[in-house]
Amino acid sequence: MGEKVKVNVRGIHRDAQGNETESETVAFGEYYERGGSHYVLYEETLEEEGESIKTMMKIKEPFLELTRKGSVNTKMIFEKGELHRTSYQTPYGLMEFDVKTHQMDCRRMGKHMDISMEYELLSGEEKIGSYRLEISVT
Repeated sequence: MGEKVKVNVRGIHRDAQGNETESETVAFGEYYERGGSHYVLYEETLEEEGESIKTMMKIKEPFLELTRKGSVNTKMIFEKGELHRTSYQTPYGLMEFDVKTHQMDCRRMGKHMDISMEYELLSGEEKIGSYRLEISVT
C-alpha cells in the first residue's frame, strides 16, 4: 500500500481549428515507488456519464506512461521528441493515434511531484489537436 496523495490534473486542448478548451480534475489516490519507477493511481468520475475511470501513471524518466481503464481504455506513452502509437478503446470502437511529445518536465521535491508536458495527437499525417498537461501530486 502506498502513500495517500492528492492529484490535480489541468489540461488545455487546442483542436486543429485553433479552438481551445480547458479541463481540471482533482482526485485522491495513492503514490508508491518500485524498481526505480514512480506510480500514481487515482480514480475519477465523469460527471456527465457518472462513470468511473481508473488511471495509473508510471513515471520513469525519460518517459511517462498513462493507463486509463473504464468507459475509455488507453495506454499512452509520453517521451520528449518521440512518437508513440496508442489506441483508445471506446464504446463506439477502437481508434488509433500517434502521440508526439514536444516537451516534458518532471520535478520531484520530497513527497511533491510536478509534471508538465506538451504533446500532439496525430491520425496518420493529420494533426488532431495540441495538448498541455500540468499534473501536481501532493
